Amino acid sequence: MIVIANNNGEETRIAPKILINGFPKSGLHLTELMVTCMARPFVEKPWISTFKDSAWNTEFQDIEFIKQRFWCPIEDTYVKGHCGYTPELEKMFYDFKYGIIFVHRDLRDVAVSQAHHVVSDKEELIHPDKDLYKALPTHEDVLKAVITGLDKYPGLIERWEQFAGWLDARWVLKLRFEDIKDNLKNTAELMVRYAYGRAAQIKGLKVSLDGRGVDWMVDAMLKMSKRTDLSATFRKGTTQQWRKEFTPEVTKLFKERAGDWLIKMGYEKDNDW
Repeated sequence: MIVIANNNGEETRIAPKILINGFPKSGLHLTELMVTCMARPFVEKPWISTFKDSAWNTEFQDIEFIKQRFWCPIEDTYVKGHCGYTPELEKMFYDFKYGIIFVHRDLRDVAVSQAHHVVSDKEELIHPDKDLYKALPTHEDVLKAVITGLDKYPGLIERWEQFAGWLDARWVLKLRFEDIKDNLKNTAELMVRYAYGRAAQIKGLKVSLDGRGVDWMVDAMLKMSKRTDLSATFRKGTTQQWRKEFTPEVTKLFKERAGDWLIKMGYEKDNDW
C-alpha cells in the first residue's frame, strides 16, 4: 500500500488490484515478478484465461463462467492470464475495478517461444495436444505449424487477433516486452504510477505520488525482476531470437500470415524485413 494525500489533504491508503494480461509467451513472468512488489496473488496459482484450452484456441469461455473466475473484491491483489478482448470483457474488468497491464511482444519471438513450448517435455508447460506437434519431423515444421495452425489449433495471427483489441483500450497500461527488458527502471515507474493512479481513480481521488514512495518501490521491483528462478514457464526471455530460428521459408510464411501487424505494433516500418 501507499499512503497519499486525498482531495481534502487527509491521508488515505490505496492499494491496487491488477490483472497482468497478455498473449501466450509474451513475457508475463517478468511483469509478474515486478507486480509482486505492489500486490499479492489472489489465489495460490493465479493463472486464469478467458479461453478454453488455456488460450491455444479462439473459443471463449462462457461469460458467466469468466465473471465468476475474475470476481475479486479484495484490494492489494493480482491475477494473471491470457484474456482476450471483447467490449463486454473490457467493461467487466473496468467494473470489477481492475487495473490492467497488457504486455505484448514481437510476434516473431512469440512464434519461436510457442514452438518450443508445444514440444517441451516439462509438465508445467501446458498444451492439450503436444504429441500432435512432436510428431512433426523438424523444428522448422513446428514453427510453421504454430504460425499457420495445426489440426484444430488455430495459427498465431488468428489467435493474436483475439487479444489485439486491448491495444486500443485507453485506460489500460500497454507495455512492450522489449521495452520492459531494455528500460526496466522506466517501466517499473510506469507500472507504479499507473497501478496506484488507477486505484486512486476508483476511490474518486486525484493523486500525485510522492517521489520517495515511488523510488523505493521501483528499487524493489528492479531487484525482484532478476528472480528468473521463480517461474515454471520461464525459458530464455530473450529478444530477437527469431533471427536465429526463422529460415527463409518460415519468414515468407510469417509475412503471408501476419499482414501489417508488425508495423501496427511498432516493430517494423514496412514489410521488407
